[in-house]
Amino acid sequence: MLSSRRLIEIASPSEAAAVETNGPSRFVWTIRVWMAGLSVALALSAGCGVGRAPASGPALEILSGREPAVDVVLPPDDVVLPPDDVVLPPDDAVLPPDDAVLPPDDVVLPPDDAVTVDVAVDGNPTDVAQPCDFIECGPDGLGGSCGECAPGEVCTDGLCTTPTGPNDCKGIFECFDLCGEGDQWCYQECVNNADIEGQMLYNEVMTCLADSGYFDCAPYDDACYVETFEPCKTVYYECVQGDASCMEMYSCMYGCPSGGPEAEECYNDCYFTGSLEALLQWDEWQTCLIDSGYYECSQWDEECLTQAWEPCALPFKECVHGELSCAGIMECFQDCPPMMEECWLQCYYSGTVDAQYLYDALFVCVQGICGANPKPMCRDDAMKEDCAWQAKACEQGK
Repeated sequence: MLSSRRLIEIASPSEAAAVETNGPSRFVWTIRVWMAGLSVALALSAGCGVGRAPASGPALEILSGREPAVDVVLPPDDVVLPPDDVVLPPDDAVLPPDDAVLPPDDVVLPPDDAVTVDVAVDGNPTDVAQPCDFIECGPDGLGGSCGECAPGEVCTDGLCTTPTGPNDCKGIFECFDLCGEGDQWCYQECVNNADIEGQMLYNEVMTCLADSGYFDCAPYDDACYVETFEPCKTVYYECVQGDASCMEMYSCMYGCPSGGPEAEECYNDCYFTGSLEALLQWDEWQTCLIDSGYYECSQWDEECLTQAWEPCALPFKECVHGELSCAGIMECFQDCPPMMEECWLQCYYSGTVDAQYLYDALFVCVQGICGANPKPMCRDDAMKEDCAWQAKACEQGK
């Protein structure tokens, strides 16, 4: 995966001229985003042949010159006998038992020119494919390497190929991820392989970042990167956008593992599925949380978290919402198993922005009367009396 730091190192300002379209250079916001590569595993299979077993029984004993073990019926005089030069088994040949299961007459045998493996006397194969016989680059599986690709090429499934990706602007950055670090020739090929629209949008992104001073920020100066990225974020999102809604982005991230490199990789994969509208909504919500000091609160400081979250509730709801009415949210709760918080949240987030606010008003009213964990009887009574107005608004609202 290609992290923001990796993109930053693609080209220094002095190296940027090596790529005809102003880049690629230090790039991508401090959210540590990167593009995902794709690998394909090839499976090899080998076949084995089936041979016929020799026939057995009294008739074979007669042909071998031995006395039959049982009385046999000799063939009639006009029987067709084998030619005199037939190759018979030796007297001491080990023959299969009379009840041996023989292959059917229509068994498919391997062709005469079938590829076989010669085996030496000591049991070691003498004609076996070696690890690098069918690949030209990458690890050999034995701790070594099968070779390196030439500049401008990438190793894909053991073969050196010219890097390619979708031919749009987003595909350019996905193609960068396949290049070796500092391989300017490869970076240029990624740009050259894109269509005209992709190249133009890529140039627009890079020109904006250059003009904003993004490439002049010192390494790890997050405040500088955030400030200089701001005027370019819309054109950048136009370049890397997918087709998922903000709600779908959030649901995708909700399913990621918690903590570690795998989690960060999963979050960023989900992030780049978002449409332009979704990415802008997500950006507004995250910017609000940063400005409110939410990320500076201790995870145990409920008061700090609540106060910092409050001004960002609307941007969050505008990102994470569905189409259910407030009454629909309540009905959805009824289908959830007991104590299944994940199901409750899914129901809540499936409501429209207005529906979530109507439910919030009802919940706050009931909680104010019955406490943080209202019992069913108190909750029902509150919805009929003190919170009747909020309950009716939820029932009739959209």
